[in-house]
Amino acid sequence: MGFRFRKSISLGGGTKLNIGTKSASVSFGTKGVRKTISTSGRETTTFSIPGTGVSYVDSKKSSLFGGLFGGSSKKTAAKKTKKK
Repeated sequence: MGFRFRKSISLGGGTKLNIGTKSASVSFGTKGVRKTISTSGRETTTFSIPGTGVSYVDSKKSSLFGGLFGGSSKKTAAKKTKKK
């Protein structure tokens, strides 16, 4: 078993600040529709039918926080040139 930590703080108006051991995120929305943007470079949209347990989640890489906090950075290799 591994150690996990997660704390969710309600900021009001359907907005939450979520803090975990590896990243933090901001969630906003209502029951049924929620958008989450994480410092690890993920952007998640959730659609659900409240009370049924049925939901659809779409998650993708985000450039909003990923570039600022190092969640998803692209490294470019230098080109080698041959001497003639």
